[in-house]
Amino acid sequence: MGVFRHLPLLLLLILGTSGVFVRATALLDLPRTVNVSENAPPGMSIAEFIVNCTYLNSNISVTLQSVTPPTAFFNPPTISSSDTVDKGYSIKITLSPAAALDARQVNQYTLVLQAQCPAEELVETQLFVQVRPEDAAPQCMGKFASADGDLVEVPENVAPLLPIYTVILRRPVCGLRFTIEDNNSPFSISSSGQVLAPETGSSLRHHNQFRLQILVTDRRGRNCSGILKVQVLHVHQPRVNFTVPWQAVMVEENTGPMQRITKVSASGNNVRYKIIAPAFHRLYTINPWTGEIHNTYSVDLGQFPKAAHTQLLVQAYDMLHPSDSATMMLNITVLKANVLPPRCSPDVFVAQLPETTPIDRTLMTLTCTDSDVSNSSLHYQVEGDQRSRYIFRMKGHQLQVNATLDYDSESIAAADFQYVATILVTDRRQPPQTTSVSVLVTVTPVNEYPPACPGHSTFSVREDAAFGYVIGFVNGTDWDYPFNSIIYSLIGGAGGSLPAFYIGPHSGRICVLRPLDYERQTTYQLTVKLQDVHNDVDPTFQRSVSCNITINVQTPRKEPLVITRTDYFWEPTPWFMVVLTISSILLLAALGWLAWGLLCWSICREPTQVLLQDRSLPHTDSVKREKGALRDLSKEMDSSSILSLGQFDGRAQDPLTSREYLFNSSTGARRWI
Repeated sequence: MGVFRHLPLLLLLILGTSGVFVRATALLDLPRTVNVSENAPPGMSIAEFIVNCTYLNSNISVTLQSVTPPTAFFNPPTISSSDTVDKGYSIKITLSPAAALDARQVNQYTLVLQAQCPAEELVETQLFVQVRPEDAAPQCMGKFASADGDLVEVPENVAPLLPIYTVILRRPVCGLRFTIEDNNSPFSISSSGQVLAPETGSSLRHHNQFRLQILVTDRRGRNCSGILKVQVLHVHQPRVNFTVPWQAVMVEENTGPMQRITKVSASGNNVRYKIIAPAFHRLYTINPWTGEIHNTYSVDLGQFPKAAHTQLLVQAYDMLHPSDSATMMLNITVLKANVLPPRCSPDVFVAQLPETTPIDRTLMTLTCTDSDVSNSSLHYQVEGDQRSRYIFRMKGHQLQVNATLDYDSESIAAADFQYVATILVTDRRQPPQTTSVSVLVTVTPVNEYPPACPGHSTFSVREDAAFGYVIGFVNGTDWDYPFNSIIYSLIGGAGGSLPAFYIGPHSGRICVLRPLDYERQTTYQLTVKLQDVHNDVDPTFQRSVSCNITINVQTPRKEPLVITRTDYFWEPTPWFMVVLTISSILLLAALGWLAWGLLCWSICREPTQVLLQDRSLPHTDSVKREKGALRDLSKEMDSSSILSLGQFDGRAQDPLTSREYLFNSSTGARRWI
């Protein structure tokens, strides 16, 4: 028994030696909290700890799993052998080159580290880094703080007061004052450190470079400075431009050669003209200095049938700066004798009208003349697509509004809020000659309708709803285009306490902002302000409405507990069942035969034992009773039976079956009665 008493301990030692139990990697000195100044430079070591392994020179793994809140301020851990701990490794955590700690933004970071030695368990722990605020002087950074300074290039036509540079500091500091020392330049600097362009662009046209010495001072008088060099890029201003975008000219047939057809004119310096399309033409030429166009041949439609309609693309350009150019289209139509269409002014009407422009308002008075007919015989008709045709009408030679200029519809939005129509002016001669006047009217928005409160104003939320849980949406409506352009906000509050709910300004989504308590407050009455935006040409003109909503807090509903039980059963093959059945039958038969043999053996043995026991008794009453019973039995039997029973001298009862039998005390023979 002494050997077996120590058997569990022996097995434990064997299993431990064979490596069944895995030792956990030991991380010393963690978790813990370290303090770091917000002025700590990149690359600085902020924490060092020891990882202890079972074996030395093993391939240890230490990783930085996550940082909360997420940031890239920390480098991956560095691993080196420890000089103080046997079989240990020194792990260092350092700041990354992007580190810019600011205690006003985040005052603590939580680093989750994982370490593992070979054949050992993975261990996870935490390192808490607390950022300590420091009242440090402003620090200028980058090329701005170098001896040469920083360089920025600015075109001479830069927009007035446009920020062109921002002073680079190591970290934001409140209450700084930015000044440009000995500032003789047209540049200025804002309170946030942005260098602004001059108020007038003309102040840069005669300068190549400016050197700005910028001083940054805090409230305690501590400062830093830097140099900014501004390189002025001279830009040639495009000045060539045609006075009209296109021109139509009518030329009578049989006009002699080298006659002046028309003259094009463009504004600008050193302007020259040329015909650039079509590339090969023979009928017309242009004077490059004056822009006059002449015909080179006599205009004869019989000889030149294609001369009936000629389209020339004329270019005007600055001779000293050829890239400064403009083009216009010139349509030359050769009319047969006594065939002239009406000529109208203006030939194009472009306007912007608010959507509330009243019907019957006169937009334009069209002046048309025709040298072949009197002006009273001209016919005016408005043509256009299905949307624009009935928006305008002609009353005599006046263009008027015929229907509402609706801005609040998807159809007009698909057309960029423009109505495009054409006024056809036709004379009464045969064949009729027609002149078209293009009409382009852009509709501007007017904020006509205030927002409308939603129909659904009651919401429910469980008291155990988590932070940010979405309760529902406040779906306001606004009939001004763009439709439902609404900003949502909650009106009022609970003083200095944290509000219980938050509403998304653009989505109208109501979210849980702090824990709810059904026992303290079951109902919240909130007032939501709906304010429309982007519905008027004046962005400052907005309409708003206040809507009341109710939020009911509920007792969390208990979820039913579902328990799943899996039953396993064994399904043998058919041949196995056959073998099992035959074997069971044989086993039962063998057991029955064995039981029968034992029963018979016990029956054969028991009478003899009972008889021997009776004979061994000192009393003779039982013998007498047995003999009396035999005599009574012999009386009841015939002589043959009596003779046959003469060999039995005793009578007994079977203890198992309670049956009586006769027995011979000498031979042991017996017989059931």
